[in-house]
Amino acid sequence: MLIRQRKLRREQAKSDICCDGLSEERYNIAFHCNPALLSITSSVDGAFIDVNHAWLEAMGYRREEVIGHRPLEMAMIDAHELLKLRETVSIQGTFKNVQTRLRTKQGKEMICLVSGSMIRLNGKDCFFSSLVDITDQRRMEKELSRLDRLSLIGQMAGGIGHEIRNPLQTVRGFLQLFQRKEIYREDWPHFELMINELDQANAIISEVLSLARTRSSKLELKNLNLIVHKMAPLLHARAFSQNKHLEISLDYIPMVMVDEREIGRMLFNLAQNGLEAMEERKSLTIRTYTLASGQAVLEIRDQGKGISPEIAERLGTPFVTNKDGGTGLGLAVCFSIAERHNAKIEFETGAQGTTFYVLFPGPVSSGAVAVQ
Repeated sequence: MLIRQRKLRREQAKSDICCDGLSEERYNIAFHCNPALLSITSSVDGAFIDVNHAWLEAMGYRREEVIGHRPLEMAMIDAHELLKLRETVSIQGTFKNVQTRLRTKQGKEMICLVSGSMIRLNGKDCFFSSLVDITDQRRMEKELSRLDRLSLIGQMAGGIGHEIRNPLQTVRGFLQLFQRKEIYREDWPHFELMINELDQANAIISEVLSLARTRSSKLELKNLNLIVHKMAPLLHARAFSQNKHLEISLDYIPMVMVDEREIGRMLFNLAQNGLEAMEERKSLTIRTYTLASGQAVLEIRDQGKGISPEIAERLGTPFVTNKDGGTGLGLAVCFSIAERHNAKIEFETGAQGTTFYVLFPGPVSSGAVAVQ
């Protein structure tokens, strides 16, 4: 009887081992093959115990760079974001779809929805979490919101722009008439100042009206480098007058379908913004090059102080600017032009300056050459 019981225990042990092995195999398949970004961390020090393949791919790490390390020491999350998650766990024990910001190994910021709960693993309390990357979704929502604001402002501007411009033209005409009279000769500088101010107001109205127009651009197959080359003398003169430097580097890029006049205007606005953002003897760099995808890129990089997060959040909206006396209309026009070209404007900003990237759809042709 005793021998039989021992035999049964040995068979049960073998069965348990087989079940444990099967459970571990199922766990590995379910965990590592899951498309969601999954991780398990220690409840004691927060160090990573395990992460799945999707997590490693999204965050840009190798497995050995993660296991045993804590998120803070990897600089992948800010302390206040981590504290917010820990407080939620300590109070609720579990949470779902809490928005947080993470950084990949390459420094790219991700907006994620985090869900997690406490689990028991190998006799230890651990924290299981799942991430959903919603960066593109949030970016799209912001872009749609920006376009809605542009549309509303454009509709309002279209309704009142002409009503304002006509009286201004009348006032300007009478000022020019009085300016020619001999009796006002001594006041000529004052007349000139008033006329210039009216012209400035008229220019602002023109910018606003251009946002209200829904016309399509006249797209033609053009060499982007030639457009930059034609604008170069004007931009060099602007930089020289402000005691600043302009560097232009044009690479071999594909031909693009553009409205040359509008792209020239966009380049001028972006370059002028860059020059105004810099102190004297700083450099503005204009480059063209091709991405691996075949897209032509126009890059404008300044050495200014960068754009504040509050302004960057709403950049491209009329009357949102960090320049004293600025209207923000120039950049709003740039975004409007890019939209009509099915192009995309992206930017990076920091203490060392701001870089704008205009990504054109393509490629159309590979016949372009660098123009120096």
